[in-house]
Amino acid sequence: MAAVAAIVIFGGGGGVVGGGALGSSAGGAAQSTLARNLGAKKADAKSAARRGDTRSAWQRMGLRQLRERAERYGECVTHSTGQVQRFLASTPCRRLDRLLVVLGDGSGNVAVVAVAWVEFRGRAAAGRYLGISDDFGTGYVRPIGGVELTGQHYDSRVAGAVAVTAEAEPATGLFDDRVLDAIAEVAAWIPRR
Repeated sequence: MAAVAAIVIFGGGGGVVGGGALGSSAGGAAQSTLARNLGAKKADAKSAARRGDTRSAWQRMGLRQLRERAERYGECVTHSTGQVQRFLASTPCRRLDRLLVVLGDGSGNVAVVAVAWVEFRGRAAAGRYLGISDDFGTGYVRPIGGVELTGQHYDSRVAGAVAVTAEAEPATGLFDDRVLDAIAEVAAWIPRR
């Protein structure tokens, strides 16, 4: 199980503020419940996400969507880091969409999931982008609100000319690593906003 000493809450100005991490036996029991039948829950949730019904997708996982924020940009370089940024400087994107979702399990455990859709001129460029982005430590598209990501709970896919990346992190309490991995896998199927 992982815990991060920050809670993500969107303030009035759209920023992210921090707070202390909390853990409890009730939170651990809730995570055990979330991890049960995870494969079936994840398949149902992916199906709902593909249809654009994200609230239902999270409910199928045993989670509740607390907040959501989406942003769109016409360029990608200034919103990226490392080798990913260098790739985007030489192979410009056509559009960048970012999404940050805050999820709760009803027992005080909160997770965040960051999704990025990077659109290129063609599928080949999107594939090359993921060839770099998927390697741990090569950089990434920064998430909304300055949320810190570790790269531990990550998934990606190519959808036509769009490279989709999704990453989940615990914000407060305890989250089973398998649940965080499943959250990222489901989020990679959310249609861009």
